[in-house]
Amino acid sequence: MSLSTEIKSGPDDNEEIDDEVRLPADTLAILQEFLKEQAEAKDEIQEDWQLSQFWYNQRTRKVLTEALRDTLQHFYSDTFQDCHIALMSCPSLYPDMKQLHEKTTIFEYDKRFSKYDPDFVFYDYKKAFETGYLDEFQNKFELIVMDIPFLSDECLEKSNILCRKLAKSDAKIILCTGKVMREAIQRHMNDLQLCKFEPEHERNLGNDFGTFANFDLDQFIKSD
Repeated sequence: MSLSTEIKSGPDDNEEIDDEVRLPADTLAILQEFLKEQAEAKDEIQEDWQLSQFWYNQRTRKVLTEALRDTLQHFYSDTFQDCHIALMSCPSLYPDMKQLHEKTTIFEYDKRFSKYDPDFVFYDYKKAFETGYLDEFQNKFELIVMDIPFLSDECLEKSNILCRKLAKSDAKIILCTGKVMREAIQRHMNDLQLCKFEPEHERNLGNDFGTFANFDLDQFIKSD
């Protein structure tokens, strides 16, 4: 006697499934935002407090970089696209500024920012009196934003020397620093005046910060 077994096959493995599995729209949005934040976190350079680094918060980065773009468009309308922006010791502005204006250069001591090469230039304010230092960038920039790493007279004096070397004769200059430096600013950068706009940081700092500029920056600041 033979025993036969009939095996019935199920649906073809290659058979298309008509009903797609879909996530609810709100769940999908949350997932996409989470993945975006994870990707950004991997690429984000963290503050190094040993280098006196304190990043601006998102609102400050947005408001200030848009004001910088509008400043260039106002004062250099005919040559706007060819204008150069220098960010001296304020690298957290770079990603936002680069999106708004292509010709943006970072002058920064922290070599982690060399990942932005060729827009990165290693910069040490202590070399201000060295012959030939940064001569290749002399009189190149129409707009300069500077945030001195240390609230000291020496740091401001030497940073200013290099700032003036980089600046064109009609350059617009913005200094973001603690208001405690007002007297030193009058000594070394007396063409700058205190503005109403106050930059904010991701972490609350003990020092009261302000912006100083050699033009009316506030006219380009957009309120929330």
